[in-house]
Amino acid sequence: VFYILARCPYYKEDRLEKYKKGIKRLLSNGTYTTAFPLHDSRYWKEAMNEECESERYNLYRNWARFLCFYKEQPLNLVRKYYGEKIGIYFAWLGFYTEMLFFAAVMGVICFTYGLLSYDDNVSSKEICDLNIGGEIVMCPLCDRKCSFWKLNSTCLSSWQSHLFDNEGTVFFAIFMGIW
Repeated sequence: VFYILARCPYYKEDRLEKYKKGIKRLLSNGTYTTAFPLHDSRYWKEAMNEECESERYNLYRNWARFLCFYKEQPLNLVRKYYGEKIGIYFAWLGFYTEMLFFAAVMGVICFTYGLLSYDDNVSSKEICDLNIGGEIVMCPLCDRKCSFWKLNSTCLSSWQSHLFDNEGTVFFAIFMGIW
């Protein structure tokens, strides 16, 4: 927009003011009272003027990098640069992400319990046992051209499901309900 406003001529053919163009002309005839560039500098470089603080550069250096994920968000700088609504949005997003950390820790604990109790899983042992799961015949999974199948054919999936669906899952569900 600034590029267009700076180069677009605003004059009439019979006037001597031919050489006034763009935003300077709009400022001189009172259409606009002031004009400011959208950004003060490049986001990856500091400002040329030492006295002028580059907010974009500070946001880039302290916030908008992957390696800054563990740092506190500069919410005042975000609010100052983007406005109140965006500042509140990132404040809420930061709070919500921090609260999800506790749920993630509890999920890892429940998964670890599933790994540690992997060998004690009685139902999977019975499904995989040839004398128990190998003797149970299951109904076909579809109406046509599907054959009967043995329960022990689901041996691997029963062991894998124990990692995520074990006794600790009940505790995790209660925790998430309260959280």
